[in-house]
Amino acid sequence: MEQLKERIIQASRTKSTVLIYGETGTGKELVAQALHANSSRGGKRFLSQNCAAIPENLLESILFGTVKGGFTNAENHMGLFEAASGGTLFLDEVNSMDLAVQAKLLRVLEEQKVTRIGSTKEIPVDVRIIAAMNESPKECVQNGTLREDLYYRLRVVQLDLPPLRERKEDIVPLIEHYIDFFNRTMQRQIKGVSSELMAAFCQYTWPGNVRELRNMIESGFNLCEGDVIDMEDIDINVLAAAGEQYDEKRLPINSLKARMQRFERYILQEALTQCGSITDTAACLGISRQTLSAKMKSLEIADICRGEE
Repeated sequence: MEQLKERIIQASRTKSTVLIYGETGTGKELVAQALHANSSRGGKRFLSQNCAAIPENLLESILFGTVKGGFTNAENHMGLFEAASGGTLFLDEVNSMDLAVQAKLLRVLEEQKVTRIGSTKEIPVDVRIIAAMNESPKECVQNGTLREDLYYRLRVVQLDLPPLRERKEDIVPLIEHYIDFFNRTMQRQIKGVSSELMAAFCQYTWPGNVRELRNMIESGFNLCEGDVIDMEDIDINVLAAAGEQYDEKRLPINSLKARMQRFERYILQEALTQCGSITDTAACLGISRQTLSAKMKSLEIADICRGEE
């Protein structure tokens, strides 16, 4: 994620097209907004369009505009390319476009001119295009839902967003961020989540990614009666998917000690993997090397560090 942030800053210095690839909920539009905000176009318009949410014939008129009489009930109307001129246009799920519309999009990208539907007049536009997809771009090219020439034109810069399950070390800071956010917006004073719930969050695979985590915390704010979000404040289906067991009253069957051990084991394994040595891991966690070694032995954690005897 740190490397991704650096690449966003680097790419924001130009007006080259950018293709963002990531699963649903990973924050593709946030990346697009960051690219725009950090660019010389930051003071101009940022327009966004989800291409999958609009019927084919309507999408074409929304993007390129129309002239009166061009088709039944058509009026003079500028499209998003004209409206965003000087700024940035974000096209989400661009692979859902009809191939004919993709061909017109490619032409606009190449010529920096747009022709309204029903007109022959070309209108110059100065728009930076940022496109996004939640499916593999190469697979979309192979299965024919994305034109190969458009793919190469869009991916001058490609930014890949990792799913939350591949960066679970971000779960804790994300939870802290959303707790702070909802405390301010809901006028609450929630201190955090329980250790049991944190353990479940770390085991969960998060198919909805960061958006799902955000919604989960917001749900907890709605149901929590104390100052710590606990198991009973979260949808039981999510916790069941995390491998937890519940009785009819939605209370955990496993002991607190066992849950804490699983959570501690997860933290130590993640830290050992990231730090690369037992000495560095102990320093990072603020404990002695002897304490760490003892915990590894009691929790049956294999020595996964590299380059240290």
